[in-house]
Amino acid sequence: MDLDGLKELNDRSGHQAGDEALVRFAQDLRASIRPEDIPVRIGGDEFLVVMPDTEIADATPIAERIVAAVHAHTGSSHAVSGVSAGVATWRASRDIDQVLAIADRLLYVSKQHGSDKSVTSEPPELMRLELGTRR
Repeated sequence: MDLDGLKELNDRSGHQAGDEALVRFAQDLRASIRPEDIPVRIGGDEFLVVMPDTEIADATPIAERIVAAVHAHTGSSHAVSGVSAGVATWRASRDIDQVLAIADRLLYVSKQHGSDKSVTSEPPELMRLELGTRR
């Protein structure tokens, strides 16, 4: 996940406003996920959630809850403009680097279609990434 507009919020309103937005996001994130899920801040405005034993069909509504929770704050002058998310599953045929690469690609597909979106489908180009082939 990527908090959209965090850099702009920091530039416009200062780092304290950005820190407050991060705290609010962490609260929304915790309220949106299950007790067994593990939220991780990768750095800056990037986060991931490890969802043990979860299929894509079960992860999708959780991602949508996170997006909706952040969207509820977007009218505030001290809020990020939204959150973009990519959702990928870890299958036996994938290593962790492949899962993260697929989720990252899906995140950027989400960003290309505007803020406040999660993308969970894996188009053929991402399947080629999984198999280690590229065109």
